[in-house]
Amino acid sequence: MAQTVLGSALILIAVAIAGISYYAALTPVGVGISAFFQEGAPGAGGGIDSSKAATASRVATAISRAESSTGSQFPLVRSFSAAKDMSLIGVGVRKKAIINVYSVGIYGAKQVVRVVEAKAGEYARCHAIVEKNLKTSRAALLKFNMAVTAEKMADAMSAVEGPSQEIKDTFTAMLVKGIGGKLTKGEEMTFEWKGTNTVVLTARGVSIGEIKDKALFQGLLEIYLGENSVSPSLKKDIAAFTSSK
Repeated sequence: MAQTVLGSALILIAVAIAGISYYAALTPVGVGISAFFQEGAPGAGGGIDSSKAATASRVATAISRAESSTGSQFPLVRSFSAAKDMSLIGVGVRKKAIINVYSVGIYGAKQVVRVVEAKAGEYARCHAIVEKNLKTSRAALLKFNMAVTAEKMADAMSAVEGPSQEIKDTFTAMLVKGIGGKLTKGEEMTFEWKGTNTVVLTARGVSIGEIKDKALFQGLLEIYLGENSVSPSLKKDIAAFTSSK
């Protein structure tokens, strides 16, 4: 009888040792075996997975900025048709009554960043970006928070001041044709300023045309950065801009 009890005890000890060895083999280096029996164990949707998610979030934050009203993310550096590796200078939102129609980010080449940082205050900084003698590329990246038809977008942009009616008609027709129906939530378009007189348009990452006209060039800059900006929050954000050198 004693031999039977002793034999059973030895079997139980052997099973326990085998179980511990099995879990030890599965456990990543530096993680205790007890981690498998705790909330947050690997593969249980807890601590390690959450840590990875937090790390990914920090990386995303380091390479982009969110517009506060919409949460839309804008990369700190982005290439456009007009120029490569332009820096984000400010973000804002275009509101219609209480509705956030789209968020917008203004980008500039190195020379733009330098002239903006040399100024202080909302007016001085925005005026520096609009400056007629600034011979370098700028861009506005629009991220839509709701569906907007091509006709409504063209109608809104037809309010641009300065260009002739013929140029306005050409510009709005280009928008309608290039957008093709409507821009839906999450889609993007850009207005890009190249040199001192060329406006480049893209929708959904595809170029839809360009127009060379100094008055249109300046008028579009004024829509976003002028006295009657469609996005006051954008101008305020530019006033607080500091480049990440």
